[in-house]
Amino acid sequence: MAEDPLTGLHDRRAFMLAQRRTVSVANEKQESIALMVVDVDAFAAINGIHGYEFGDKALRHLAEQLQQVARDKDYIARIGDDRFAVILPRIMNPGHAELAVQKLLRLLDTPFQSGESRVKLAVTIGVALCPLHATHPEYLMRLAERALHAARLAGRRYEFPADSGKD
Repeated sequence: MAEDPLTGLHDRRAFMLAQRRTVSVANEKQESIALMVVDVDAFAAINGIHGYEFGDKALRHLAEQLQQVARDKDYIARIGDDRFAVILPRIMNPGHAELAVQKLLRLLDTPFQSGESRVKLAVTIGVALCPLHATHPEYLMRLAERALHAARLAGRRYEFPADSGKD
């Protein structure tokens, strides 16, 4: 397993392999999975105001919060500077993915503090489901990223794809 040195989570390369494998298994077994893409809002400002060491601690804190939300069978990775992804295999319906999102958002309502600095980590989350939205791993990721972007533009904390135009 390739590991992100800052958070100890899986890195992007390991995530992409796991996503391909999970989507393939879900398609074979006709199971549903959810892909959550989580992005820290205004992370550059956090680094600029509080310093890079605080920013690193904030990312580790978010990684810990994601681990609290995850079930044993879920897969969490840091896929970018301030971007994380969670694969939720074997979900029963979209409501299960929404529950995971709500749980993470509730955990992040408590401000993160390190030393004298305290900040509420705001995140935006895009969620896409296989097979509801896509059956191909790259398209599933694109839809989750688009949903994240749509949520950010609309001022919402999370979003699912607007349509179910499968790949």
